[in-house]
Amino acid sequence: MRIRSDQIIYIFFFILAVFYSHLTIQLPWGTIARPGPGFYPVGVGIALLALSSILLFGTFSKYSILETTENLFPRGNDLFRVAGITLSLFLFAAFLKPLGFLICCTGLFAIVLKILGMLNWVKILITSFLVSATFYLVFNKILDVNLPVGSIFF
Repeated sequence: MRIRSDQIIYIFFFILAVFYSHLTIQLPWGTIARPGPGFYPVGVGIALLALSSILLFGTFSKYSILETTENLFPRGNDLFRVAGITLSLFLFAAFLKPLGFLICCTGLFAIVLKILGMLNWVKILITSFLVSATFYLVFNKILDVNLPVGSIFF
């Protein structure tokens, strides 16, 4: 029996779900009225375990969920897009503390919009800034979440 690429992906997520669930089960759950720090992560672990199990066991059935002959891994321009967006997310995480939320979020959206095909840099920068400023206002001002302001500037 030959292992297909989708089976490898589902096996990876199944192992990840088992490991994640094992770590989160040790956190205090709390109650429904006062959830503890482990309440949400345990739910995510259970959902990930259930979904990856269904998909994994479905690939070994003769009635497979995915009846596709195409390769699941991206190639060509799609591979460039996936790699570019993944790299931009890592750069966002790396520079969030020194540059701050507003600059990093604007940069992330600008890169993603450029990768996805928007050509006009003026529109890209205006759209990126407006989305970032909206996120900043909602999370920092309305929801009172402390967002990084940047250690380079302050």
